[in-house]
Amino acid sequence: MIDREARTELCQAVDDFLFDRIGSEAFDAEIQSLYRETPDQTVRHVISQLWLTYSDMEDHLVRYDRRTWKSVQRLVLLLTSNAEIEFHRSWQWHPSQLMAGAGLAKTALWVPVNFVLALVIAGVTANTVGRHRRRLKSSDSERDPWHAWPFPSLAALARTLRANPQFQRRPYRPELPSRIPKVPWYDDLHLPRVIEVPLAAVGWCIVAPLVLLVQCLPLCRVREAFVEPHEVAAQGR
Repeated sequence: MIDREARTELCQAVDDFLFDRIGSEAFDAEIQSLYRETPDQTVRHVISQLWLTYSDMEDHLVRYDRRTWKSVQRLVLLLTSNAEIEFHRSWQWHPSQLMAGAGLAKTALWVPVNFVLALVIAGVTANTVGRHRRRLKSSDSERDPWHAWPFPSLAALARTLRANPQFQRRPYRPELPSRIPKVPWYDDLHLPRVIEVPLAAVGWCIVAPLVLLVQCLPLCRVREAFVEPHEVAAQGR
């Protein structure tokens, strides 16, 4: 379902943020309000992607690098068009679930014998299963986010541009690189690696049994599908 009013409002909010008419706090308030109110799943998806492009820890003006700026422009083009993003969710059993179940059972057997070793087994198994699942999920998408995404190809992007002459591509602002923080704020919170790595490993092993329990559940795979209007898709034939 296309909510044209919500798409127009979101495009305006993005444009206001890109040109310093609002800061990140006002931008966040506007797009989160739209997210709650609109039934348009494409609008909701674009908002979820925009949320990754600014900090909600402080109020700041736009500070995109050139690649992020181009990606946001393509999101605006998507909103301007009648194209949609659909998501297909499926649940499936997978060998990784057997591995997680075996790891959970082995952890339970070792708890009465050696509690520390049991947690290490759980941590190693959960990490292995997690890596395997991440590779599996990444295979669902072969897009290059810096060239065409959210469009499936450069050809689909070109067709959408031709079909929507009202779209105005905003040129990158040359002063923005000077706004990008040289060191992310969270780097100040990092401990020395000789302390951070062991602490992270211990913390992971403690929660690993719960992670293994979750990994025993059916694997959820979400595929993103770009739905092009028929009249636009016909241009490519």
